[in-house]
Amino acid sequence: GVDQVTVKTNGVYEFTVSGAAGAIAYGDLVYISTSTGALSNTNTGVRFGYALGAVANAASTPIDVKIGL
Repeated sequence: GVDQVTVKTNGVYEFTVSGAAGAIAYGDLVYISTSTGALSNTNTGVRFGYALGAVANAASTPIDVKIGL
């Protein structure tokens, strides 16, 4: 089976985001992993939105994310 999740496609919400591919700055793209659902700046995932906060390199921090492309 395929897991599915319903996501609102606009708005600003707080998510834990990982700086897996380096530090994240305000306005950087955030991607969602198709295998784990985790959010990070690793561009091998699906584009999810924009960071409205900062995350240090290799850290995971709750920040606001503007959902949408």
